[in-house]
Amino acid sequence: KEASAGQLQIIHRKVAQQMAANSQYSDKAPVIANHFLFGGDLNNAFKWLLKSADHAWRLGIIEDAEEAYQQAEKILMNAPDGVFGSEDYLHLYEQWGEFAYYSNQTDLLEQLGAKLQYVGGRKNNPLLTATSQVLSANACFLRLEFDTAIDLVDDAIETFEIINEQQALVKAVKRKSVLCWWMMNYDQAEKAARKVIELIKQNDLPEHLQISLEYNAHYFLNHINYTHGEAKSTLHDVEKLHKKYFHKLELIDRLKSFYLLTQLNLAAANYETCYRNAKQGLEIANLLGNTFTKEAILLSMSKAEFIQGRLDQSYHHAFEALKSAERENRKPSIISANCILGDIF
Repeated sequence: KEASAGQLQIIHRKVAQQMAANSQYSDKAPVIANHFLFGGDLNNAFKWLLKSADHAWRLGIIEDAEEAYQQAEKILMNAPDGVFGSEDYLHLYEQWGEFAYYSNQTDLLEQLGAKLQYVGGRKNNPLLTATSQVLSANACFLRLEFDTAIDLVDDAIETFEIINEQQALVKAVKRKSVLCWWMMNYDQAEKAARKVIELIKQNDLPEHLQISLEYNAHYFLNHINYTHGEAKSTLHDVEKLHKKYFHKLELIDRLKSFYLLTQLNLAAANYETCYRNAKQGLEIANLLGNTFTKEAILLSMSKAEFIQGRLDQSYHHAFEALKSAERENRKPSIISANCILGDIF
């Protein structure tokens, strides 16, 4: 006798619950999500699809991550009224937006910001609207439109302060530190990074978020010191930071660590160490689809190889960076790559 539709739903829910409760199935998020979906449990299906997307991206399977996010959005949009709340929209679009940002998908990031802005307006929810501004600012950053990005982030920070959303605030202040550094406003970049550290101390944040924010604040303080010409002391501090945090970091923050170690060892003429950190950084950049950082690492490798007289390798890495930058129309990387190629020729 075949099971009825209702019985099948119960079976799917029980299988999903048993798998979700067992740590040995932690890498089976897509399967768990589907069991919850077929079992009619939309909330848990949604939650596990977000876990599935995050897991796929960590493995460098970008297509699977995108599919999981799209499935989660479909569930959210088609669910009956009252099943999902504003926090679910925030969770989806903020996590998806971070994925789009770090995998350099600018158009997607703009779309996600626009969607969250629409939902925030429809629900009259300032947290959603301000978070959409951060997503839009990140898209502007990828397009090197820094003035627009900083205006959006400043507006978001003001809103987060008014509505007392401390977790959103500290993340937005971190973004301000990044933007100010790229705009060469180093005093404001340092001020923002130190404010991140202060806010972390004042708030009880989730452990993984606290670790990432702490690391990033110190990362940018070191970046600022390096910019001020303190290469030797900064290298020592960054090596200590790397040892303290590395095993706790997400892949994207590990990439940042290898990138800065590459830059600093190049400046210190530690070419083999520079090259070793660059190779490890490239592995992660390729895995995450992060062409922005990949180009910077390739250019550092090319410079180190040029100085050592390894012109064939230098040409190869500079040309690879140039092709990537041309695809994305990233002018600073295009100029840097052409300068190296010009020196080689």
